[in-house]
Amino acid sequence: MNSAGGAEESHQPSRDRLRSLADEWFGDYPNLIKFSRLLVSKPQRFILTDLPDQECADFALSFLTKEKFEPDDFSHAAELFVDEQIGESEFRKIVIYAFYRVGLVGLKVGRSETFVWTTIGRRSITRTEIPDNCGVQIHAMFWRVLHSGFEEFA
Repeated sequence: MNSAGGAEESHQPSRDRLRSLADEWFGDYPNLIKFSRLLVSKPQRFILTDLPDQECADFALSFLTKEKFEPDDFSHAAELFVDEQIGESEFRKIVIYAFYRVGLVGLKVGRSETFVWTTIGRRSITRTEIPDNCGVQIHAMFWRVLHSGFEEFA
């Protein structure tokens, strides 16, 4: 087996999990896979503001002009952002909150707190609680494929 084939096969379970997550949440977030491109090549842990303003602006504009999409929180945020009804900070918070709701990321809203994941029976975070310097952790099940890219979902 060549190393490229081995690497491809090692990412398959992560791809399958991401696809399953997108399928599970399709009714609420049909654009989940498209927006998860914002996490491609990001470290597993980062600060919300590590999603650069220009990257967010370029992504939102590209999404609206080049993609066929269904309406959801992601597309609505992109429309508001491109129309300058919300700024970069609010756009990031809307997107990351949706990722949090589906379990794609965990959030750390305070320096002394631990990462919080959406789990029944545990503390939940609201979008208004998310600070600009919020810590973000991509769930290990999804990070491998996001870190390496996933063109087949594009």
